[in-house]
Amino acid sequence: LRSWLREHGEANGWAGAHSMYRTIRAFFGRVRLCYDRVDHPGFVPPKENPAAELDLGLPKPNLILWPRAAIDAFVALADNAGHKSIGDAVVMMGWLGVRKQDWLSWPADFFDRDLLAFRQEKTNNPLVLPWRTVPALVLRVEAARARRRDDGVTARTFFHDGAGRPWKDADAFRDVFNELRDQLTKQHPHFETRYYVGADPEDPLRLPTKKLTVRTMRHTCITLNHDAGVPRELIRAITGHELDTIDQELK
Repeated sequence: LRSWLREHGEANGWAGAHSMYRTIRAFFGRVRLCYDRVDHPGFVPPKENPAAELDLGLPKPNLILWPRAAIDAFVALADNAGHKSIGDAVVMMGWLGVRKQDWLSWPADFFDRDLLAFRQEKTNNPLVLPWRTVPALVLRVEAARARRRDDGVTARTFFHDGAGRPWKDADAFRDVFNELRDQLTKQHPHFETRYYVGADPEDPLRLPTKKLTVRTMRHTCITLNHDAGVPRELIRAITGHELDTIDQELK
């Protein structure tokens, strides 16, 4: 298993290998539920997870953070391509770090309140965000409301696809996002960044545009808020990251 994961990391990237490792470890931690007989050869006792102590020395994946210029360029491209709601979502994720599975179903009137209160799907932790303290987000929300009114958008959700319909699921959003990212890659093959990336052998501070993902907006939220003067303790309250994780990403 260790050799296979290392081969996967070398061929497809270490971030994917780490994710697969966590999935395998979680699976073996629960697979005993499939077999209620302790004498079954597939039974795994609760404290004998075969993937828990692999001594897996995978290199840590490079930290990918969206440069400010990349966010601005992506949002402008989405707006011009008729996907302004995706631009709204990217601005929101950049400042609030909300996972897409949480905001995909937010109702159309969700931003009518000064505080966004919801329970995170991944962790089941409650979260309250004072979104009106972010001027850029306030402007996007006001513009989105005006578009909904002028265009007669009837989607029951605040964020919607280019036709004004609720997103079918997270995959549908990601597919359109990736199409826009591919278009941006043709216009801007890379962006300069302050954080070491090492993906380009000629310049470790040059971030290939094709590596920008929705998931990395969670980490980018930390740097945007830090650069705006938000204390790290408040950043933790916004994103849910531990302080040591925040410190690591700000190094």
